[in-house]
Amino acid sequence: MSCELLSGYTKPNCSNRGGLKTITIINSDGVTFSVATGLATISTQTKTAFKFELDINSGFANQTPTGSRDNNSTIYEQAVMAMLKSSDVDSDLLVQTLSSGYFKIIATDRNGRNKVYGLENGMFVTTHEGVSGQAGGDMNGWTLNFTGQEDAIAPHISNTDLQTLIDFNS
Repeated sequence: MSCELLSGYTKPNCSNRGGLKTITIINSDGVTFSVATGLATISTQTKTAFKFELDINSGFANQTPTGSRDNNSTIYEQAVMAMLKSSDVDSDLLVQTLSSGYFKIIATDRNGRNKVYGLENGMFVTTHEGVSGQAGGDMNGWTLNFTGQEDAIAPHISNTDLQTLIDFNS
């Protein structure tokens, strides 16, 4: 990794949309990636990834580089939140499974970009809340909060590799 700045930044000409369209989750030990110049490619895959379609304004994927000058170190705190807007038996059992494992999560934003969170150390559900809602228009379902800590920024992954992860049959 180089510490020398090699380029500047140009503001895009088009507006940007926040939020996530989907997250794709795979067991942490189910895939390994190679990363070059910010792009992850599949090295090996042994398990299938599963796509979670999110409603608008129902998820985010954030990363916060945190540096310590005293220790001359930087880590990347990562957080993915997804709202599953149902509380049926299948959703409840799915949440129970997600609450006990380590996963890699590919977040697809509303601009069509895919990024891999938990690349090396995995993401873990730190909090989840199941709500019934009080008023008729309240959310009924689950809010899942995954967190992780990585040594590098979340890399991008192509649509082709993302589809390969989903189509894999173990």
